[in-house]
Amino acid sequence: MQTISSLYQPRTVVVLNEMNNYSDWKIGRTQEKSNAWKGGLPKCKICGKQLSRYNATYCREHKGIAYTGDKHPKWKGNNVGYGALHTWVEREVGKASKCTNPKCKGKSNIFEWANISGKYKRDLDDWKELCRSCHMVFDKVGYKVWEKRRNK
Repeated sequence: MQTISSLYQPRTVVVLNEMNNYSDWKIGRTQEKSNAWKGGLPKCKICGKQLSRYNATYCREHKGIAYTGDKHPKWKGNNVGYGALHTWVEREVGKASKCTNPKCKGKSNIFEWANISGKYKRDLDDWKELCRSCHMVFDKVGYKVWEKRRNK
C-alpha cells in the first residue's frame, strides 16, 4: 500500500527541479554566462576606458584625435575648397606672424598665408607668410579687378 508521502514526493522533486532550471536560465540570460551577453558597454579603442553609450567607439578625450585629418570620413584630400584649405594651413603651421617679402615696406600689421603657385594644393611648401598689402600685390588683386571691368 502506498502512503500519501510516497504519492506526492516525485511530483515535488520534479517541480523543484523545474524551478531550479528556470532560475538558472533566468540568471544565465542576464549575466556573462549567456550566449546573448555582448560584454557590456564598449571600451575606448585608444585608452580602454569604459564608455557610457553602446554606439560609441572613443572616449571624449580621444574622439577629436580619432577623427582629425585624413582619418575623418568627410576628408576631401586635394579636392578641398579655398577657405577650408586656408584653415588647414593655419591649423597645421599656425597663424602667420611676419612678412617674408624682402621688399616689404611694413605698411600692414595684418599677416596672412599666401599660396605661391596659385593651384591651391595641400602642400605646406606651397605657402608663404605675407602682410596684407604684399599679399594683394602678390595676388595682383587690383589688376584682376581692372581686367574684369575692362573686359565687360
